Amino acid sequence: MSMERGFNSKPIQALISVAGLVLLLVWMQGGFTAKTPPGTARAAEGGEPAYGHKAKAEMREIDELMAWPGTVSAQSVVQIAPRISARIVEITVKAGDRVKAGQVLARLDEQELQSRL
Repeated sequence: MSMERGFNSKPIQALISVAGLVLLLVWMQGGFTAKTPPGTARAAEGGEPAYGHKAKAEMREIDELMAWPGTVSAQSVVQIAPRISARIVEITVKAGDRVKAGQVLARLDEQELQSRL
């Protein structure tokens, strides 16, 4: 009596389905299209940099609305921390404000510090 084992195709079907979904997600994210790195593209005419041109803004109505997703991020990020732990009673700046060296950013509650002394 010879024992024949049946071929189980469920794992192969699952693998093909997962691979198809991964390829679909990569395609949806633009993985198969060429992209220009930011800041390296030159103007189509004359080869001059884009910052050398001026444009005039004017108000007008358009029939078509176009939108592109994008992300804006800071060039540098700074972590700040007080030298002592205390409750913050006042914050003197907002996110995105320019600050100078030595400028007071926040005031801490000094009652706990005074009680320790």
